[in-house]
Amino acid sequence: MHTGAPDAVHDGVIEVDYTQWPMVLVRSWGRVSDEEHLRFLDALDARIHQDPRPYWLVMDLHESAGLSPKQRRRQADRIRAMGDERMVCGGVALVFDSAVLRGVMTAILWVSHPEYPVKVFASLEAASIWAAHCMQRSAA
Repeated sequence: MHTGAPDAVHDGVIEVDYTQWPMVLVRSWGRVSDEEHLRFLDALDARIHQDPRPYWLVMDLHESAGLSPKQRRRQADRIRAMGDERMVCGGVALVFDSAVLRGVMTAILWVSHPEYPVKVFASLEAASIWAAHCMQRSAA
């Protein structure tokens, strides 16, 4: 699912693939607009409410320019709301090219202690294997 079209200032795109539900593959390129980011979050929320089983996100951020401060706040608010609603995220795999970004994110996760597993990877393949393994373990 492509959630919108790039504009002159924000050249970003978010694509979401639900074909392996409850594993969700999210790919992001460039800097997405606030509207694009909101469409992505709303679409994910709607899918989660349709099937409230635990789900896993594999986020390929190789080409992403990151989130704006407003988008980071919005994402944090959604994560808190999901916890309040007992929506169950089984885990999140984050894929970055940059060893520096992987290190920074790993340090943040080490300090923040998310309620679900979050792991940082250099490759989409490794991230997908990890998420599939976690899904299998939780189903057992």
